[in-house]
Amino acid sequence: MTSADTPCAEGHYCPSGTSTPTQYPCPAGNWTYLTNATKATDCFSCPARSACAAGTGGLTNPAEECAAGYYCPEGTQYPTQYACPAGTYSARTDLASRDECLICPAGYYCNIASTAPSGDCQAGYYCVAGSTKPTQAPCPAGTYSPTTNLERVDQCLACPVGYYCPEASTDYIPHPCPAGYYGNITSLTASEDCQPCPAGSYCLTGVTTPSDCSPGNYSNATASSCAICNAGYYCDLNTTSFDDMVARPCENGLSLR
Repeated sequence: MTSADTPCAEGHYCPSGTSTPTQYPCPAGNWTYLTNATKATDCFSCPARSACAAGTGGLTNPAEECAAGYYCPEGTQYPTQYACPAGTYSARTDLASRDECLICPAGYYCNIASTAPSGDCQAGYYCVAGSTKPTQAPCPAGTYSPTTNLERVDQCLACPVGYYCPEASTDYIPHPCPAGYYGNITSLTASEDCQPCPAGSYCLTGVTTPSDCSPGNYSNATASSCAICNAGYYCDLNTTSFDDMVARPCENGLSLR
């Protein structure tokens, strides 16, 4: 060339010895509208809420919008560089900081880079605002929840009498007090919390109170059924235990009918 008459391209800089207008792009995270930049430091930092790939500048290569679910502080290089953290979300494309990401609403959970709540809180759990997974907080032992989207622990239901509920229970039906035991209070947490059926009574599965053995029958503790009184003894009580029975032998001079 006989003279240098071609300006440097927007989004680029042209030091001495440059052969084309686009030989040296502004680094990613920077931009310029100037056509006379001579060094990389002449490029401007990409404005917040936008992203600037290498060579950004002018009408032909403008800064990009920040992606939904992300935020773009000053100097961002690409739209998905900074994700809204788990427990937050955003559908907007003009965020400048993570503080502008919205807190995930109670009853839901939000994965990283979410544009909306990712899903419902799972049955047997509750999810406070800002939850990051569907099993954020289990309903405590002694409670249960068959429904989704719980927001608070006090929404978990008390385990009914006759049953026990381990942590994160979605139903109490699978956990009745076993035969030979009973449960007369709510919120039992394990089978060991069920009460042993007393001698002279019997307890079927899931009962709330013991049933008395009728006269002519007896039982030991933790019985699920009553036994017929042994030959040579009599069981005249409604709640005859084995010890009661052996203390009642038939008297001398009497025979069994």
